[in-house]
Amino acid sequence: MAVDTPPSASLPFQQWQRAVAELRSAEARGAPHAEILRLSAEVIRTRNAMTVDRLQAGWQPPDDILKHLVVDDQLLRERDDTAASPNSRPSTADVPTKPHQRPQAEDASP
Repeated sequence: MAVDTPPSASLPFQQWQRAVAELRSAEARGAPHAEILRLSAEVIRTRNAMTVDRLQAGWQPPDDILKHLVVDDQLLRERDDTAASPNSRPSTADVPTKPHQRPQAEDASP
């Protein structure tokens, strides 16, 4: 008769560590934008899974941790609009300095 053993409590942490290592490796070797996005999403998913696992084990996190779970879930659901093509990387010049700021045409008036 086989005995069911519960999964290791450290498994979610190990999965998160592996995802972070894969992302760092891809960034270091200059991987394509699409791969970086996929690996970034995996880091978020594994971090959330690790957090939920710890919550189920009775961990009482600070409120900001729970807020991050909601924001992360929203990020994972949104479409990537950071690049015009799958292989290009966004430029910092394209990023507004203030929320909802749009590039403005130069004003010709004195």
